[in-house]
Amino acid sequence: MKAVTIGLALMAAQGEADNIFNLISERLVYMEEVAIYKQQHNMPIEDLPQEIKILKVAHEFAEAEGLYPNDVVSFFSAQIRAAKAIQYRFRGDMMNQVYPMYSMDLHSEIRPELMHNGMKFNAALAKFLKDGNTFGTEQFAGFTNIIQSTYLSIYDKAAIFNTLSKIRLDENKGMPNESK
Repeated sequence: MKAVTIGLALMAAQGEADNIFNLISERLVYMEEVAIYKQQHNMPIEDLPQEIKILKVAHEFAEAEGLYPNDVVSFFSAQIRAAKAIQYRFRGDMMNQVYPMYSMDLHSEIRPELMHNGMKFNAALAKFLKDGNTFGTEQFAGFTNIIQSTYLSIYDKAAIFNTLSKIRLDENKGMPNESK
């Protein structure tokens, strides 16, 4: 009976991990749309003010969810690097191909979806970690199977996974203040 309980717990944890991997994948899928929009509007891929904003929001979300903010910021930095890699590589392909005339609007459609995705990611990750789960190297193959962007190398995926696996709960968050 105990083996069944352990097996069910491991299956539940893997389901939660896959949900987190899917949220990462959903975020990265938007990067081709971002590249199209930026190409059509003569915008550079690099947008440092937006990157700073994303990292600030990631820090705030991490604090709200009881995650160690610097870990989450490192993870989102890795995602930003991967997102830019996708955009550069996709735009390179677009130079020799006809690309769609329509793109989603970056400001009214894509960024709000990415913001919503980030909130869901932090909540799912916090639950996963609070349940006592962690990410290990044995999950990397499953991660790479879920993250299916043509424009991401195995090295890009490894950078994202490595920073994801280092995210910790902020042990001081929510702890009673002993001086009171």
